[in-house]
Amino acid sequence: MMMECPRCGFTQPKDRYCASCGLDVDHYVEKPKPLWIRLVQNPDFHLSLLVIMIVIVVGYIFYAQREKLERQVGALLAGSPLSSRDAGTPGSTVVKKSNVTSAPAPPPPLPPPPPAEAKKEDVKPLVAAESEPIAVAGEKLDVSHWEVSREALIPLLNSGAEKVSESTAGRAFLFAQGAKALEIVQAGRRMAFARTMTLQAGAQLTLETAPSALEAFQFGLYFQNLKSDTKEASIKWDSTLVLPTPDTPAETAAQAPVVKPVHEASLRGQVKMGSQAILLILYEPGIRSVREDFINKAGDGPWRIFSSEEFRAGTSVWVVLAQLK
Repeated sequence: MMMECPRCGFTQPKDRYCASCGLDVDHYVEKPKPLWIRLVQNPDFHLSLLVIMIVIVVGYIFYAQREKLERQVGALLAGSPLSSRDAGTPGSTVVKKSNVTSAPAPPPPLPPPPPAEAKKEDVKPLVAAESEPIAVAGEKLDVSHWEVSREALIPLLNSGAEKVSESTAGRAFLFAQGAKALEIVQAGRRMAFARTMTLQAGAQLTLETAPSALEAFQFGLYFQNLKSDTKEASIKWDSTLVLPTPDTPAETAAQAPVVKPVHEASLRGQVKMGSQAILLILYEPGIRSVREDFINKAGDGPWRIFSSEEFRAGTSVWVVLAQLK
């Protein structure tokens, strides 16, 4: 009986091996084994299965130990707040959060816009004390600038205000109970450059025209706290105002620089202020007509009130309001 080799096609009598290529014909034509049998017999499959089992066992051990640790920590810290929001006052009972959602708290009001940058402001100790200075608890000296109608100020100043200083530059008044004075001043036009000074012994607040200001127009205002305790503060102030002689109509028309004399005036004083006291410093110079280019060279500051038509006409007053806050 003849057969044909399934690989090379050589014809020969039936035999297990091909006489031409040596093929094991019976094994070659045998039906292939099922896939699962081949996988079971594959050593690579055995190795992969072992690795998977190891990963599963290690993961289970890690997860079981983690849950055990969390239960122990929870039992140890039971009833203790984990954040400052959950903490109550000392000795109070910790109350669990309710499932009822409370109404959200309203957003805080927006802070007022910051005032324009001052050209120079220093708040620093000026004198060395034998011991560390003690600040008045929760208090500062707040200094703001206002343009107030002269008509509104006259009845206020005639109502028993204490005059503490006077010069050719202006006057200063102290109100022991300053609620009424505060109301009248704040009804006027607020100018920029409000400042605060911490009430430490020797602390100083400074406001000056820019270094580029002409010698013919300058302004400086300085506050200093001489004493600090829990009841009152001793405030000293010193101010200087340099003004040019007004131009004549001919000089204004010529628009040519002219060397002219200047007028210098100072206003200074010292008061003891309680928590309800108000200090008003009123600048009422005899010269109120200042060239705009002089004001511009002085930089931004409350001295720009010299550009106000009411101030030039003498119907308004430059008021510095100082109060403890």
